[in-house]
Amino acid sequence: MFLVIGALFAPINRGFSTGYTSPSVTKFVNNGILNVATGDVSLYGSLVFFGGMVGCLIAGPAMDKWGRKDVLFGCAIPQALGWLLIAIFGDYWLAVITSRFFTGVGSAMVYSAYGTYIAETVDSRRRGMMCGVCELCISMGTTAAYFLGIYLNNRYLALVGAALTLALMLGMFSQNETPRWLVGKGYLKEAFRVLNLLREGQSESDVNNEMDKIVARVCFNLLILFKKLKRVQRQLIICLPMMLLQGLCGQTAVSAFMKSIFKFSNMDDRSAEYASVYVGCLRIVTTVIASFTVDRLGRRLLLIVGGTGQAVSLIAMGWAFHIAKMNSSALLFAGICCYLACYSFGWGTVPSIILSEMYPQTIRAVASSASTFIGLLAGSLTILFFHPLVTALGESGAFYLFAVDCLAGALYSYFILPETKSKSLESVEESISNRTDEPTDTSAKELAVKYSFIGDTERESMKLLAYSDARDRKCYETCFDIPKSYTHK
Repeated sequence: MFLVIGALFAPINRGFSTGYTSPSVTKFVNNGILNVATGDVSLYGSLVFFGGMVGCLIAGPAMDKWGRKDVLFGCAIPQALGWLLIAIFGDYWLAVITSRFFTGVGSAMVYSAYGTYIAETVDSRRRGMMCGVCELCISMGTTAAYFLGIYLNNRYLALVGAALTLALMLGMFSQNETPRWLVGKGYLKEAFRVLNLLREGQSESDVNNEMDKIVARVCFNLLILFKKLKRVQRQLIICLPMMLLQGLCGQTAVSAFMKSIFKFSNMDDRSAEYASVYVGCLRIVTTVIASFTVDRLGRRLLLIVGGTGQAVSLIAMGWAFHIAKMNSSALLFAGICCYLACYSFGWGTVPSIILSEMYPQTIRAVASSASTFIGLLAGSLTILFFHPLVTALGESGAFYLFAVDCLAGALYSYFILPETKSKSLESVEESISNRTDEPTDTSAKELAVKYSFIGDTERESMKLLAYSDARDRKCYETCFDIPKSYTHK
């Protein structure tokens, strides 16, 4: 686990980027840089997610070409550019708006790459916990932005964001690439070295067996390269609605405009700021609980409980505005606390885990990015139309509408979503496809020579795969195996 700790700066950066909106938007309005009447506030809040959609389109192909580690390293560049624009040119409308777009590009690349990186490095027993830690780090980054926003102006707060991007680059510099990506590119020696580091303490036979399964699955996935979309139809049917429901649940709007929402209930500025920090701290606690229970309770149960709790909390928040004349700030505060706690417990933590588990290795990066794109699109539209929605339906009507989405998410989790806890990535793929796809009558030599999936990067790997056939190894009814003489080197 400690070998991937540097990657945790990535979701911290994402959380800080999204959390920056709430404390900064009021200051920009007070300084005359943003105009509420012209829709600047909605545009300012949503541009992080619109930029994120562009980041998703970049992240998928980039992860396949340059690797998961390099994308996590590179996502700091647009984020740093965005922070520096605010820090240097924070008095100009165009610089402020452009900066949010660039930070959104980097933060979405983080979201796409982190889950894939963790899924392909951490073993199945701790995969759910480590993917859940992503939401924990997002919550920590968001809460840090809320807290520091009380005492720092927008320029200095942006410099804190720039410092976090530097920490991410330093943290990822010493990290290893994932074994599955290395195998797909033909770097078998390096893949086996990294796997040994990641599985330190496990027996040699366990590491060899895992390496065998990785290579066999990667080989076969590459054989069907031109059938990718057909191969992941069921996964897309499962994941795309999940991300749509996550984006439309209202969390992005509540987090981005939390201070404004508290002020709707007649809280003063300082009380609204401290209330936002308290909510962020509670969200951290519930995310810790979710991270340590997701591998025990399962993904489906957390989504069902979380979605139901969100719906009840949103109804309470809507009711708080019905009785606004009776000083309902306490009820609103309790409702937001419960809402974001339930979100962190379920729909904030679990979808990123499921995305990292559902798709085959050869299309995991692109398909996960496409799914994240849908979630960000829904989230950005939620922010963009939140104020018009409040104007049309009132605060209560807006929250009741979000509650309907949360209930739909709970029903979706109960009736449609499969359980993936404690399963290897290969077994999850087989169970979703309802078949074991590996051919059983093709030798390793034929596969290696015919499909040449290794490429030109390490030609000795090709010879090694061919030699495995000469060693008379059937590879447990799958594509091929790696000779033990190779893995001991």
